[in-house]
Amino acid sequence: MVEFSGVWVPLVTPFRDDRPDLPALQRFVAHLASQGIAGFVACGSTGEAAMLDEAEQEAVLAATLQAAAGKPVLMGLSGVRPAAVARRAEALARAHALAGFLLPPPSYVKPSQAGLQRFFEAVADASPVPIVAYDIPARTGVRIARPRWRRWPPTRASAR
Repeated sequence: MVEFSGVWVPLVTPFRDDRPDLPALQRFVAHLASQGIAGFVACGSTGEAAMLDEAEQEAVLAATLQAAAGKPVLMGLSGVRPAAVARRAEALARAHALAGFLLPPPSYVKPSQAGLQRFFEAVADASPVPIVAYDIPARTGVRIARPRWRRWPPTRASAR
C-alpha cells in the first residue's frame, strides 16, 4: 500500500504543436524524481487533462510512469457518469502500475452528499487501487463534506 504523505507534484503537461510533448514531460518528471519528492499526479486539473483525449491522457500517464524512477503516480480521473468512470478506472489500473486515482466530484452535476458518496463508492468498488477524493469546488461546483460514516475507510456493509 502506498503511503500518501510527503510532497506529491501535480504535473503540468507540456505541449508542442498542439500535442503533449512527452519527451519534455519525461525530462521534467526525471528531474523532479531526483529531487526527493514523494510522488506525482498525472492528468490532474493542473495537467490540462480536460484538453486531452483518452489516448493522450494514457500516453501522458505512461510517459510519467516511465520517467518516475519508481516513485508512485496518481492518475487524475474525472467524469459525470459513475459507471463510465468506474470502467475507465478499472481499465487504467489493469494496464498501468498506479498508486491510485485523484478523483473530483462530477462537474456541473452538483450532486448531494449522498450522491457524492454513491459516486465515489461506485468508482472505489471497481478500482483495484485507492481513490483520493479531490475537493475542488471551484471546478466542480460542490464541496465534499467530511464523511459521517461510522467506519473509515467505508466497507460496502458500513457505507450503505
